[in-house]
Amino acid sequence: MVLKLKRYREVIFTSVLDFLIILASWFVFHSFYPNTMNLLIQDFNLNFISGGFVVSIYWMAVFVVMGSYKKLYLVSRLDEFMKVLKASLLGALILYFIININETISIGDQRMIIITYWATIFVLLAMNRFVVRTIQKYYAQRGKGLHRAVIIGTGQTAKAAYEDLNRNRTLGMQVLGFIQVNGKVVDPVHGVDEDDIIGSLTDIKQIMEEHKVQDILVALEPDRRQDLVEVISKIDTPDVSLKLLPDFYQLVSGLSKTNQIFGLPLVEISPEPMPLWEKTIKRMLDIIVSLVVLVVALPILLAIGIAVRLTSKGPAIYKQRRV
Repeated sequence: MVLKLKRYREVIFTSVLDFLIILASWFVFHSFYPNTMNLLIQDFNLNFISGGFVVSIYWMAVFVVMGSYKKLYLVSRLDEFMKVLKASLLGALILYFIININETISIGDQRMIIITYWATIFVLLAMNRFVVRTIQKYYAQRGKGLHRAVIIGTGQTAKAAYEDLNRNRTLGMQVLGFIQVNGKVVDPVHGVDEDDIIGSLTDIKQIMEEHKVQDILVALEPDRRQDLVEVISKIDTPDVSLKLLPDFYQLVSGLSKTNQIFGLPLVEISPEPMPLWEKTIKRMLDIIVSLVVLVVALPILLAIGIAVRLTSKGPAIYKQRRV
C-alpha cells in the first residue's frame, strides 16, 4: 500500500506539472495567435478559459494513452525526451485533423498553427521532464529517494552487480540484500557474504511485503539459467519492477524491453508486453467491430429469436453458469 502511494504521488506530481505547462502553453500561444485560436474554440462553443482547460485535458489524455506516466523514476532523460516527442506528435496530428473541420482557415495557416503549437508544447514539456530527472539524479547521487531493491542470486554475478550499484548511486537503487535460489550453496570466495542473504526464493513475496521492495534485479550465474522461469513466475505483482542483466535478454525476448537506467542498460520484464496505447486501440476496435456486427446481424438474430420462441417453450434468450 505504501509503495502504491509513493508511485501515485510521483504520477500526480508529474501530471500536475504537465497540465500546468500545457495550460500555460495555451495562454502563450493564444497571445501570439488570438484571432486564430478564437476561431478554433468558437467552433465548439468554448471561450478562452474553458477552451484552454478542454485542450489541456485532451493533451493529458493523449499522454496517458501513450504511457507517459508509467515507470517515471528510473528513466533516462533521453527516454523521457522520446516519450514526450512521440506523444506530442500524435496529439498534434489529431489536432490537425480537428482543425481541418474549420473551413475558414487556410491549409497553410493550419499547418503553421499546428507546427508552432506542437513546438511550444514539446519544448516546454521536454524542459520540464529534463529538469525533474536532473533533480532526481542529483538526489540519487546523495543517496536520497533511492528505490528499495533486492538482488536474486548469491554468486559472483550478484556480487558484481551489488558493487556496481553501490558505486553508482545514480542507478537509483538501495540494495537491501540477496535472495538465495533453490538452496544454492554460497561461494565463500567469489560469492556474497552469507550475512547479506535475507531469504530464499520461496519466501520472495513475504520479503517484498516486509521490506517494501520496489525493484528486483536478477543476477543469476550462467549455470543457473534454468531457474529464470521460476523466478519470473514467482514475481507477478505490477507494483514491483523486475530487471535482468543483459545476458538473459535472449531468453525472455517476448516479455521484455531494454531500459536505460541513468546510462546502464538493463532488461525490464513486463507481464504485459502490449503498450497502453495498443491496448486502447485494440479495445476500441473490439467495441466498434462488435457493434457493427450486432447491427448488421440484428434482423437475422431477431428472426431466429422469434422462430425459437414460436417453436419451443421457454425464452429465446437464456443464461447458464459458466463452467
